[in-house]
Amino acid sequence: IDEKNGNLRTTIWIIKLLSEKPLEEIVRHPKVKRAVQGIRRRIENRLKFYRRKLQLLGGATFVDLTSVKFRPLTFAPYFLYPRALYGLRLSMTGRLRHLNVGVNPWRRKENGVNIGQLLARYGGGGHKQVGGIKFKTKSAAEKAVKEIIEYLK
Repeated sequence: IDEKNGNLRTTIWIIKLLSEKPLEEIVRHPKVKRAVQGIRRRIENRLKFYRRKLQLLGGATFVDLTSVKFRPLTFAPYFLYPRALYGLRLSMTGRLRHLNVGVNPWRRKENGVNIGQLLARYGGGGHKQVGGIKFKTKSAAEKAVKEIIEYLK
């Protein structure tokens, strides 16, 4: 609930409530309602960004988050493009560009690519369904994104 501040007191309060009261009653609590409304607004704003910036390229989506500071919505690409099999997200981690590549969790059975092995070619790694790579330069990241999207088509 306290996604923004990570307030331990609020987390403990929520856990205690969950152990004592039915969820139906908890969601009506004014403090919980306010928190949920705030989270909904943040998610709606992030979804607006994704709707503007997310690209569908063949069977893969790509979004560049290097210019934003908000926490990514991991499943937004598959919410907006449910037929997409892969999702690529470029973000910043300190001074490095970080490329995440994942398989749509609702279409995993259709995946014929081991993402970890694919990304190992670029110095990254991961598992069959998800992986990542860090790049020092923008040009290296952009080149890899183009090549990986082409491969996943």
